[in-house]
Amino acid sequence: MVKKTRGSGFVVLMNEGRRAAPGRGGISLESLTPPVKPYPNVMVEFKSEPTEALMTAKTSTMHIGELAERTGLSLRTIRHYDDVGLLPATARTEGGFRVYSETDAARLMLIKQMKPLGFSLEEMAEILGLLNTEDAGPAATADAPARLAEFLERAEHQRAKMARNLSQADEFIAMLGQRTA
Repeated sequence: MVKKTRGSGFVVLMNEGRRAAPGRGGISLESLTPPVKPYPNVMVEFKSEPTEALMTAKTSTMHIGELAERTGLSLRTIRHYDDVGLLPATARTEGGFRVYSETDAARLMLIKQMKPLGFSLEEMAEILGLLNTEDAGPAATADAPARLAEFLERAEHQRAKMARNLSQADEFIAMLGQRTA
């Protein structure tokens, strides 16, 4: 399995708990200078010419910290979304660390956009399922447009309410500004 290592110029391959056999193109981490031992069951394979597949593999996954930084959400929030099934990690390392894909990052951005509109976690899961109807059966696909229209109406109503509240806040700020001038 191809894994990304932060800041490295090589691809790390998980070897199912075994070290690479001699002559199979693997180099143990202990033989590197300086020695690198991030995980006990890891081998490193150097490629002289990076292929598109390797380039994709190196840039398509991230750990939870990078995902949090990219989205502006906390680690705790992302873990919670994983725990409730809204954003399950694509994979986990042997050490149990969550690994996320670009698709997961896009899904998390949709969740982040839904949150201020007041949707519950269950509703967010339903919306995400409706938006991803290519994996659903024909019955789910047939109902998707009508259900999405209901969510759209609620989102528009909530946004209008937020705009009114923001306008009231602006009026209050302007009044305070006049009194302090």
